[in-house]
Amino acid sequence: KQDVMLFTKIINAETHGESFRSKLYAGSVILNRLKSSKYPNTLHDVIYDKDQFHGINSRLFRFDPTEDMDSYKAAVYLLKNGSVLDSNYLFFANPKAITRPKSKIWFTKMLKASSSIIKLDNHWYIQTKS
Repeated sequence: KQDVMLFTKIINAETHGESFRSKLYAGSVILNRLKSSKYPNTLHDVIYDKDQFHGINSRLFRFDPTEDMDSYKAAVYLLKNGSVLDSNYLFFANPKAITRPKSKIWFTKMLKASSSIIKLDNHWYIQTKS
């Protein structure tokens, strides 16, 4: 139950106002990181990993996550069924929200290293080559 609420909160904070599919994709990136040896091995630690998900600083992260039923449904579905994206989709970003120079450099680097990009709603979901 605690994982469902935490997962719902980050999905809501990252994709508030976006489609159900976008919520599934953002949650899938988080689950893919959970299964990757490059990231921490608990959902909590993946979500709170330094400088990874800026949604944790959003006011949306602090509110009751069940107010956004699509985020809740996406979290429950993903925890039960697993990622809907290939396992090497490990990044997503909202290009319009990238304002810091360091973040712009990171985003450009990720685009160059990507093998595929899915553009959906405000986010780009980035598949890495390896």
